[in-house]
Amino acid sequence: MGFGETAANMMALGIPILAVVLLDASAFETSLLVASASSAPLVFGLSAGVFADRVNRRRLIFACALAQAALSIILGAFYAFDCLNLQVLMLGAFAASAIKLLLDSATVAAIPALVAESELSKANGWYEAVNSSTQAAGPILCGWLIQSVSLLALFITQCFACVLSASIFVRLPVDSNQAVHVRTEGHLAGIREGMAVLWRDPVLRAIAVSSASFNFFHSAFFAIFTVYAIKTLDFSPATLGLIISCAGIAGVGGALLASVVVRVLTPPVALIGSLFVIAPMGIPLMFADSLGEFQGAVLIAAIFAAWDFAIVTNLVIEQTVRQTRVCSSQLSCVSATTRFFTWGVDPLGALLGGIAASSTLGLEGTLIAAVLGMGASGLVLFVCPAVRRLSFAQA
Repeated sequence: MGFGETAANMMALGIPILAVVLLDASAFETSLLVASASSAPLVFGLSAGVFADRVNRRRLIFACALAQAALSIILGAFYAFDCLNLQVLMLGAFAASAIKLLLDSATVAAIPALVAESELSKANGWYEAVNSSTQAAGPILCGWLIQSVSLLALFITQCFACVLSASIFVRLPVDSNQAVHVRTEGHLAGIREGMAVLWRDPVLRAIAVSSASFNFFHSAFFAIFTVYAIKTLDFSPATLGLIISCAGIAGVGGALLASVVVRVLTPPVALIGSLFVIAPMGIPLMFADSLGEFQGAVLIAAIFAAWDFAIVTNLVIEQTVRQTRVCSSQLSCVSATTRFFTWGVDPLGALLGGIAASSTLGLEGTLIAAVLGMGASGLVLFVCPAVRRLSFAQA
């Protein structure tokens, strides 16, 4: 999984950098690109989980890894023949988003097949630790390849990592907890089932609404941050990659310590507090442009590292709650339904971020507004009595 996630994170950062550096994209054009990269859950989110629950997970994960490799080859060919433009990048970003949606829907349901229920919190911690380590390795490798080697080398490296990921996943028993009987209900019935399970459970419902709010503002922030970092702060691709990598390293810590944080603070406090701390930790961002390049980079790296620690802790708790409250035969479906609501707002947030940044609010004003919005997302969890009473024992 680590190799595939590294490739995905390289592409997630590489496409916006290519747009800004190679095509001189504006803030609004970059926001369109980010919206394309995050719109697959809105288009396919409800269907992806139903599909993942009805096919062999091991084969599906293997096919997704190969599809990621093929996409890297296609984008590399467009670059090699000097045909790369904003429209191609948008299509490539959308395709990468769709593949990742299907891959994540299958992967999150595969974890309970590999560990006992009592070990889910630790397993999810390790899962997010791997994700965070790839978020550390992917961006810095991406920035270095773009700046010091070549863009073609970036696409080749992505392809190689995806092939390695496919060769590993094909050997794992990730489908051992899948129901062996054939499900006879229709596709739309499966979608309705996932929505009903999500909406009936007050904890899952509150988590979905809170996550949707957070992701909306998170998408608005990062839709324009690449433009702000490169054009306003004058960061190089390598510096930007290093900053994002620092956040990934902190995320590893958050993943590995999540079970300790939950044990010390209790699940409700850890879940709600991990969102509330985002805003105060992000306010110093407004001083970055008044500092030198090195000091500004250090400040932003520290902010992103603190954010990632909190966000990954939140994700580990959310995923553990979902896995313990939903049966394995419905887990892919419910997870994808959750992503439809929580990730489906990403393109809307990205577009709003680009529009706001192009208005009198400007880049910095939009970034600060997005930071405040991310922090306020914890209010949804705070006002839910079921979340305040949450414990993993009852989950």
